[in-house]
Amino acid sequence: MRGTNLNGLAIAEARDSTALDDPKNRRDKGVRIERSRWEIIRDMLTVLTEDKKSKKTRIMQRACLDWRNFKRYFNFLLEEGFVTKCDNPEPDSYELTDNGRELLKRIKIVGEMLH
Repeated sequence: MRGTNLNGLAIAEARDSTALDDPKNRRDKGVRIERSRWEIIRDMLTVLTEDKKSKKTRIMQRACLDWRNFKRYFNFLLEEGFVTKCDNPEPDSYELTDNGRELLKRIKIVGEMLH
């Protein structure tokens, strides 16, 4: 790999494009990977599965989203009943509903079938 500097931004030029074709290598090299809508939703639901209850900022950070995209997907999940707000013990926390668990399970099944 050879890098060039353009206005303070490092730009990598790959000699062997097949090395970056593998998604695992892309993550290791810091190359941005585009996710589908369902992959983003899967990531958000997975965060809530692992943490049980989380605040919006934590979900956003762990799912690697910016605020604008987070709001769009999070509002969808709330409106459709896949995520619900917890009142006790921590206000402003959210948790996965039974429908959310089922959605996550189905997204994982479809993902396995496609890959």
